[in-house]
Amino acid sequence: MTTPTYIHGEELSMQSYRALIGWVNNQEGIQLLLGRNPMPTDDIAHLQQTIADCRAAVTTRPVFIPTNPIVDAGDDLLLKAVK
Repeated sequence: MTTPTYIHGEELSMQSYRALIGWVNNQEGIQLLLGRNPMPTDDIAHLQQTIADCRAAVTTRPVFIPTNPIVDAGDDLLLKAVK
């Protein structure tokens, strides 16, 4: 991230955070990366490229295929002993 830009009268937050930039829309991504609302004088081209890179990383992930979490115990001798 870049050096934060301070605006007179705006409260400064020194908390670190993580954001899932690849999943948010452009406006939210810009706000998250800037740490504030964009101003008309801000050059957001670099931020838009960062958001595009994050979205590209999301699309390269394998598709989630849900599986049944219930395991068939079958004829497990230990399970029979517990019952």
